[in-house]
Amino acid sequence: MTATRRPRSPLAALVDERLTGAACAGMAPFFDAEHDEIREDPDDREFRHAAAIRVCGQCRVQVACSDAAAEQDKPQGVWGATVYPAPARPVGRPPRKENAA
Repeated sequence: MTATRRPRSPLAALVDERLTGAACAGMAPFFDAEHDEIREDPDDREFRHAAAIRVCGQCRVQVACSDAAAEQDKPQGVWGATVYPAPARPVGRPPRKENAA
């Protein structure tokens, strides 16, 4: 029986060669912090993050993924089975600017 190799993801290689073959390839909705910014039910968010973390737990590049997250200024989303939340958005309207006359 021959081992099946996962095809190399061009995007993973473009972003970071260490993440080639990541189990999360093509599963962005589970991992992206952009989804944290929508009005998502907290239980749905927790379920989504738990699903992402399960994928990470079986990934051969989990350690490299954690290293890649640590090298970023402000990682967001799920990286190497760790949830990095999106930065909090300010509440309310931005302050009104005075018109210079």
